[in-house]
Amino acid sequence: MRIVVLIVGVILLILGAVIAFVPVISDTSSVTAVDPSDCTSGSDCSISYEVYSASPSITGGTVTKLSWSAPVPVTFTAVTCTNAVTGEPQNLTPSELARVCSGLVTVANTNSTSGSYSFTIPSGGSLMFFATTSGSAEPTVNITLAATEPLLGLVVMLLGLLLAILGVVLRSKKQKLAAIAAAPPSGGAA
Repeated sequence: MRIVVLIVGVILLILGAVIAFVPVISDTSSVTAVDPSDCTSGSDCSISYEVYSASPSITGGTVTKLSWSAPVPVTFTAVTCTNAVTGEPQNLTPSELARVCSGLVTVANTNSTSGSYSFTIPSGGSLMFFATTSGSAEPTVNITLAATEPLLGLVVMLLGLLLAILGVVLRSKKQKLAAIAAAPPSGGAA
């Protein structure tokens, strides 16, 4: 029993470290790349975007790996923001977006058919990504976002540490029997 508890504790320690520090928890989505010149002030047209917000309880931010692909070359841009972005940022002008985003940092800006980037989202901040194209074709851009979960990893590591300590502290049956056999007999002479 002691060895099993110790092994489970060590496994949970390793699993917690992976969850906390390696971007393995992934989410996939897709956006349609549109031509910004098709969007006039009177039309109902928006630049495709996605917003991913890091949990405010995560200190130090979330390490993220962003991968994307499209059937034809598109301009793919991703930015991180110090603030959590809500609402519909595609309706904002660049200066309004910079004000709402606060601390806007471009982490990806390429014209290609695919790309992969790693970066940190500030604690309580957001990641936004846009896909644009020129011409009449509006290709679908497939996106995979893999992120660390530091808070969940910490909880799993603490549970693993407790089980590992318990596994070390517990006595085996042989040790208990040996301790009982070595104990002096109770009772005394009067």
